[in-house]
Formats: sequence, structure tokens, C-alpha cells
Amino acid sequence: MTQFHRSARAACMRGLSLVEVMISLVIGLIVVGAVLTTYLGVSGGSRYGVALAQISEDATLAMNLLRSQIAMAGYGRPYAVGGPGGNQMLKAYNGEVIRGCEGGFTDPAVAGGVGALTCVNNPALPDAIAIAYEADTSNTVGVGSPAVPSDCLGNGLTLVPPVGAAPGYFLAENRFYLDGAPPELHCKGSGGAPGTTAQPLVENVVDLQIKYGVATGTETRVAAKYVDPVTGIDPGLIVSVRVCIVVRSAANVMDAPTDYEGCNGTVTFPAGSTDRRMYRAFTSTIVLQNRLL
Repeated sequence: MTQFHRSARAACMRGLSLVEVMISLVIGLIVVGAVLTTYLGVSGGSRYGVALAQISEDATLAMNLLRSQIAMAGYGRPYAVGGPGGNQMLKAYNGEVIRGCEGGFTDPAVAGGVGALTCVNNPALPDAIAIAYEADTSNTVGVGSPAVPSDCLGNGLTLVPPVGAAPGYFLAENRFYLDGAPPELHCKGSGGAPGTTAQPLVENVVDLQIKYGVATGTETRVAAKYVDPVTGIDPGLIVSVRVCIVVRSAANVMDAPTDYEGCNGTVTFPAGSTDRRMYRAFTSTIVLQNRLL
């Protein structure tokens, strides 16, 4: 074997040097790190996207429900024209049609209608609101056979008998408040058998704040200011309601507890040091059209 052949064979059998191995390892680690970074970024973005979708869905359900109910406050079919001046539309139900409570209801199940509710009066707690209106099978779901109007839980309502010239009617009186752990939006309706309990409607709603839009007089019928639902406000001057809810994600999705802007407009921190849920506030203003008639 010639010297040339021996040198070529030795060159083919020679392995990688330590420097070459180290460079290969570094390049491999860089590639793996890039792949992991991309994966974690996509995973985190997907996690946030799912949480935002769930929050938006829960908020939409809660807001649509509250908006539709509050907008009907005071509704009633006029049965005649009369009253002082002879030009007012007369309705069968003339009781209190809306009551907001700062800090919630003392007893959400108390009997006696909207006017019987008393308030906790604690601004640090979620508010509550009760609405009353004349119900029919057009503005509620008809249940039973023959169909009768229903409350917020789908329970059938009982006919209020006629009094004098006023015809009989069905009265829906629905009370909305937060309860439970974790908190949920509940409703206590006026339908069903006596003693029918409230039921949760929407999960993950952790705050509910109510403000009245109050007019300066019965002639303007335009909200001049928004105030907390405290006692002493003339019900006849309430022309709109501003509702704010805070909804959170069902699972921990943030890397650390993260602050958010609450209903009062200030930065709020989650109550627990290990709470890594996502929070979002939603606000809507509802005009009480039936109070403007």
C-alpha cells in the first residue's frame, strides 16, 4: 500500500474534533429553543384567545338578558285614555317598576313585589336590580296549554284579576343579583309555584353595578346625570339605567395576577394572590322607553 492510500484511509477514519461537536450542539440547542419559543407563544396566544371568547360569550348573554328586561320596565298595554287632563294612557299596573339596590337585596326572595325589596346599601358589594312589567306571550315565552306568559326562569305567571275598568293582566317581576361561589348572575322570578327559588343564569359574572340616569324634570325626559341607586331618588325622574358587569375567565390563563379596569373606572387587582384569571368590564346604557310615554 502506497503512502498516499494510507493517508487517504486515515483521513476517512478521523472523527469530529471537540470544537466541531460543541458547535453542532450549540446549533442544535438554538434550533430546539426557537421551536419551543414558537410553540409556547402559539400555546399562550391560543389560551388567551379561548379565555377572551368565553368572557365575550358570557358577557353577551348577561348583557342581552339585562338589557331586554330593563328596557321593558313599566311596560303595559293602555286600556283607556284619561287621568288628569284627560290625555294620559291608563295601564292596569301602576306599581313600582324598577328598583336598583346598592350592595344587593337584603332578601331577594321577600314577598310583596318590587316595592317590598330592601337594600344592603354597601357600595363595596355588587348591586342588584328588580324590574316589573306587564307580560304577554309576545314579550315573554309562552308556556303551558293554553300558553301563558312566563318570568325570567320560564315559569308561568298567574293572571291578576281585573279591578274596575282595568282589565286583568300578567305581571312579570324579575330580580337580578349575584350569588354563589364562584359568583353567578341569578334571577328570582314571580312565576311558578309559591316558594320557587332563584336560579343561576350566567356563570363567571363577578360584579354588577347599577346607575340611574336621572332627568332634572318630567318635561325634559333626558338624563342629566347618572347616580347610584340609593333611596331618595324620585322614581318618576329615572329615564335610563347604566349597567356595568365584570366577567372573568373560567380558568387561570395569565402568567401572574393581572390588574384590570373595573366598573368604577379605577385599576383593580384580583382578590387572591394566586388568581391568574383574565377579567374584563362591560358597560351598557338602557333607555326606559316606557317611562317616556
